[in-house]
Amino acid sequence: MNTTIDAGRQRSVGGTAVSDNTGSPASACDRTPLPALPLAPLPALLASALTDTNPGSARPPGPRMNAWLESGATPVADAGVLGSLLGALWRAGAPHRTPDGAESSILRRPIPSAGATYAVHTHVVVGGDRVAGLEPGRYVFDHERSQLLRRGDDAECATHTSDSRGSEASSRVIFSVQPGRSFGRYRHRAWPLWIADTAYAHEALAFTLDRRLRSRLGPSAELRSELGVPRGSETAAWLDRGLVPEIPLVSIELPERLHPDPIRERALARRRSPAIAEYLRNPVTSGEAVRVARLSAQPWVAHADHVHGWSISPRATASQMYAALWHAHRAAARMCYLSARSGRRRCRPVSGFAAQSDTWMMHAVAILEGATEAEEPAA
Repeated sequence: MNTTIDAGRQRSVGGTAVSDNTGSPASACDRTPLPALPLAPLPALLASALTDTNPGSARPPGPRMNAWLESGATPVADAGVLGSLLGALWRAGAPHRTPDGAESSILRRPIPSAGATYAVHTHVVVGGDRVAGLEPGRYVFDHERSQLLRRGDDAECATHTSDSRGSEASSRVIFSVQPGRSFGRYRHRAWPLWIADTAYAHEALAFTLDRRLRSRLGPSAELRSELGVPRGSETAAWLDRGLVPEIPLVSIELPERLHPDPIRERALARRRSPAIAEYLRNPVTSGEAVRVARLSAQPWVAHADHVHGWSISPRATASQMYAALWHAHRAAARMCYLSARSGRRRCRPVSGFAAQSDTWMMHAVAILEGATEAEEPAA
């Protein structure tokens, strides 16, 4: 059985025990259908993400956004409440700062991202319900321009997929990842971070709308068909369109009428992870925080007032591991966003743990009590 954090508890996710000390009720993601995955241990290449092997120096991560506009997509003149909603999720703020205090070229976003790599991209498939008054079809939201674009009627890369535009009554948001964004920095450790960043985006959407949303997890042929794209591994098909590969990871059904909660939108907008320097000014009072700091090899974590963590056996099957990663990161995201709404505590996600002999801590959240916020470095 897995070691728990702060006298936590275990629950079954995907048929295996996951230690979870959040004290929160079972989440909807525990019941979200999973893609077909092998009932066998992780392949060696994927299992290397659980090791302490150094990723090495960073490599070029690829573009921050795909060039959909240049490949034939057209700006939507009035995206209405949908454009406002997506803008609230990804609106750019001040630049991240490096540990020495200098401004970086990366702008902060309401949704956190491992290493500020921002691998997640946002797509919308408008169905027969014509959400926000939009015509049925495929759309993509450009985070850099804060602009909704309608993809061309020729359905990019459609020769590699079936065309499902508007075939469903309900409209959907599909979050994909541009894998190079995380891989450039984290290499073999990147794939769990693709799930992490997407899970935080999923929960930000649900948090802003203040409702539970039905979703389907990928990667799968079904999600690629919804989005009208080839496999991420079919690089030539992407590059021929002037695009880099994306991997659709979750398709989320939107309500027919969108009513973002303005209080939650403001909470998300002001949410920022506390600066590491702010943790270091805090006295060490939690033995569990010290233990998690040691496991993560990140000394600042020891200064957290509280730490919540999620663990699983490193011998879990691929299917169990995938389900547990989604569960952990969605639960962590809810904790971060609800803390921002309360204004009584601040949270910084913690990743990058190496597996121990009997447990792997997939993710943790380091919490500081109080409402004072400081600027976050690029981490």
